[in-house]
Amino acid sequence: MTMIAVYGSRYGTTKSYAEEYARQKGIKAIPFRLLEDLTCYDTVIHFGALLAGGVYGLKKTLKLLDATGAQHLVIVTVGLADPKNSQNTDYLKQAIKEQVPTNILNNTEIYHLRGGIDYKKLSLVHRFMMYLTYKKAKKHASESNNEETNEMIATYNKKVSFVDFNTLDQIVIKDKTPEDE
Repeated sequence: MTMIAVYGSRYGTTKSYAEEYARQKGIKAIPFRLLEDLTCYDTVIHFGALLAGGVYGLKKTLKLLDATGAQHLVIVTVGLADPKNSQNTDYLKQAIKEQVPTNILNNTEIYHLRGGIDYKKLSLVHRFMMYLTYKKAKKHASESNNEETNEMIATYNKKVSFVDFNTLDQIVIKDKTPEDE
């Protein structure tokens, strides 16, 4: 089975996960911007930062897959939301289902990893978006806030990392057997 790790990373967390995964598996990791062709791979593992509800770089990766959907696609999202919270993962899975064509989705696995944020490294647009999110959360701050909202308020404008390379162990690529075809 030929595999490649592709990544879409804005601030480095997703890149670090993809490169570590590739190192562990003895495969190549490449940024999505450098992709030219993916049809020569049986399995494509796309690590993508979560940005405004989308998976960074996934659109280009999808365009470069075999149109028949015969390849195995593994999507690994990296974001601040806690993947142990089923509301977060349900939302992400639904957003991905809306982005991935059905014939490809049928042969796709989805995983979620927790990333980090360094407000000093954010672009002006992303910093402003986080500011608006923070202001809205503070305005509605109450005991009814969920744990993640309270965590976001407490860590606003700081550097926070939830990166844990041990969580890469959950990414188990299912080997296609002739019975699966």
